[in-house]
Amino acid sequence: MRQETVQSICGQVFVWFGVVVLWVSLYKFISAFWLDASPWPELQLGAAGLILVAAGWIFRNSAFITTLLAENSPSARARRSFLMIALASFIMGCVVLLKVSVQDICRYKRLLGEGGSLE
Repeated sequence: MRQETVQSICGQVFVWFGVVVLWVSLYKFISAFWLDASPWPELQLGAAGLILVAAGWIFRNSAFITTLLAENSPSARARRSFLMIALASFIMGCVVLLKVSVQDICRYKRLLGEGGSLE
């Protein structure tokens, strides 16, 4: 019961955050026309909002997540451990790929500097 409640709440948070991101993206997209700016970069923000909404819906209805949240199951503990190791490896791989793929020294310094993505 507890894991289903946690799953439902987390899924709802993802969905609502995605909806807020979509509204902000739509507002910025429309306001870019009045400011004589390019509205097309705002589509990336809208895509992120759609991904958040879809992730929240999947998270809320996933049987796999329900089994991961089971407290007393040894197999759930093993799956959680594997998932955390896979997630940490994925994040470290993305950071290494990002650092290796940047070829301009100015972009590299901005990436690593104060307020940069890797900070």
